[in-house]
Amino acid sequence: MYKKIFTSIIIALSFISADALAQKGQVSKKIYCWEDETGKRVCSDAPQPESNKYDKTAISSKTGLKVGEIERQLTAEEIEQRRVEEEMARVEMERAEKIKRNQMRILQRYQSVDDINTFFDIKRDEIEKNIALSEKNIKPMHKQLVAKLSKVGELELEGKKISAKLHEEILKSKTQLDKQKQYIIERRNDLKVLQREREEEISIFQSAKQKQDYTLVE
Repeated sequence: MYKKIFTSIIIALSFISADALAQKGQVSKKIYCWEDETGKRVCSDAPQPESNKYDKTAISSKTGLKVGEIERQLTAEEIEQRRVEEEMARVEMERAEKIKRNQMRILQRYQSVDDINTFFDIKRDEIEKNIALSEKNIKPMHKQLVAKLSKVGELELEGKKISAKLHEEILKSKTQLDKQKQYIIERRNDLKVLQREREEEISIFQSAKQKQDYTLVE
């Protein structure tokens, strides 16, 4: 008797499992539909190779409801265009994040525009001091070089040979003088950069402060 009951249970479970698998297969079954170049609606139980150039809608064969979409295969030009657009969006996002970080940094560092000007005035004064010192050093260096060149002129007029030592001293003096001149040029460029940075910091501060004040009012 127990053997018959056990057998009946096994058979019943077998039917239940088979029915469940069938239902599962039915649920997962999809129909794909798209419109061809003539506007005709075409449907298939699997995406066809010729349909790659069309956008497709996936529909459940059980419920008849839309369950997803498949984008058409893009051309090489469209793929490149999408890549360019995504790259531009990434760059723009990074730029916006950088602006936001700069605003936070400036608001934390300064309390007012006067604070910004004070900070940059100190840096400007230091650069101008270095420039003045270099310009002061240039005068005796230039004077020494002129004296050595005059000596060469005298020796040539007398028909005498210019010593290797004098020649080396002239080259050394000219190199040092050129370095000082280049240093001054670079520091003057630093002043221009510093002024641009000052203006940028003030602009960012004012923009961030205005946004902060507006948020507080809200």
